[in-house]
Amino acid sequence: MRNSFLCLFVFAVANMGAQNNMADILASIETNNPELKAGAQIVLSQKAEVSSQNSLEDPRFEFGHLWGADNTKDRKYDISVSQSFDFPSLYVQRYEIGNLKRTLYDGQQAVLRQQILLQAKELCLQVIYLNRSIRLGNERQAAADELVKLYRERLTSGDANILDVNKIEIEQLNSTTSNIQRRNELAACLAQLQALNGGEPLNLAESALTEYSDRELPASFDDLKEQALQSDPELQMLRQENQIAGAGGILMTVTFPPRDNVIFAKEGFMIVALAWLLLSAIGALPFVISKEIPSFCDAFFNLLQTFLCENFQEFL
Repeated sequence: MRNSFLCLFVFAVANMGAQNNMADILASIETNNPELKAGAQIVLSQKAEVSSQNSLEDPRFEFGHLWGADNTKDRKYDISVSQSFDFPSLYVQRYEIGNLKRTLYDGQQAVLRQQILLQAKELCLQVIYLNRSIRLGNERQAAADELVKLYRERLTSGDANILDVNKIEIEQLNSTTSNIQRRNELAACLAQLQALNGGEPLNLAESALTEYSDRELPASFDDLKEQALQSDPELQMLRQENQIAGAGGILMTVTFPPRDNVIFAKEGFMIVALAWLLLSAIGALPFVISKEIPSFCDAFFNLLQTFLCENFQEFL
């Protein structure tokens, strides 16, 4: 009895580290994959770089000697400290762009994670297919061996000829070759999975990756498509890049405004008309305040007429 409990305990401990399903294998690969680890470190460094771009520059210290003192003890020194900074609006804009960049870097890491886990899942599905094929191949091999044995007995008794035996032996050879080929493919897939796991052994259980998991079909494929489009990391990354490009254009416009100072005819006409209206409105205020002309409209139009008449006479 004690030996039975001991055997069960040893078997349980041995299977504690074994991967029993595809989810455990994908979780192990997500933890141990070297590309994902390197990508996470790159994302951290990129975020740190973005944070450093929106900080103040280092202050500058200058030390100068003031000459002219007769005595050495009377010499004086000048120490100046200067700090450069930009407008606060630029720091706000850079902070918003920094947040977009951080989200973009997280999206790039999510895309990398999706690609690696998708590759691992395809390998797991291939392993399941090969395991099922090997199981069917073993049954076919056993049937071929039994059939070869039967036909040899019939050949000995004279109920079969050598051609029938050769056909059965060729079928047996094909079954053996197919099984060897599938086992080689299975070993190659498991080696790729181990490479994705960072070289760490997966410790697959005997019952692992032998059957497909049962999944229900969605009720509406349109809803599934919309959900996939909303949650796809590549599309999210493209949206973030678009937002960063728009915010970067606004920042460049604020930092480096356009230097084209050419005024065309339509802008000139608009400036002159607005200047006449503004000067007439300002000039009408003294007449209204002194009550020489009680109505602001009368004072405004009188001054506007005066400006227009004087300019028209000068034009003539």
